[in-house]
Amino acid sequence: MKHYDILKNSAGSIRAIKQGWSWPAFFFTGLWALAKQLWGIFALVIVANIGSFAIATFLVSNHVIRSLGALRVLNIVFVIIISGILGMQGNSWLMDKLVSYYKFTWVDAVDAATPEEAKMLYLKSLKKE
Repeated sequence: MKHYDILKNSAGSIRAIKQGWSWPAFFFTGLWALAKQLWGIFALVIVANIGSFAIATFLVSNHVIRSLGALRVLNIVFVIIISGILGMQGNSWLMDKLVSYYKFTWVDAVDAATPEEAKMLYLKSLKKE
């Protein structure tokens, strides 16, 4: 079971956002941010990737790193750091966007296997009241 935050807007639309780690954000970084319309995060991912390439190029051109193997390892480390940050914070950023931009409000937290099940459990809890 996973923990989901249930958000609802004034139009009655309901969203379930998983709490914690986001594997899609970790593996697909920029594409995930683009798909979720997190434009600022997408731009930061692009800038971070360009920055890591620039740092690696600088280190090679100044002979700080002398082998391509070490350069590849450095690039992999940068990618893992960027991916890790998105994996840890991705769902939180998505929830913040829904609250601030789309005017969703937090209404409940439920344990479920999928977002669809989380929404269903929330709707069932409303019928009991």
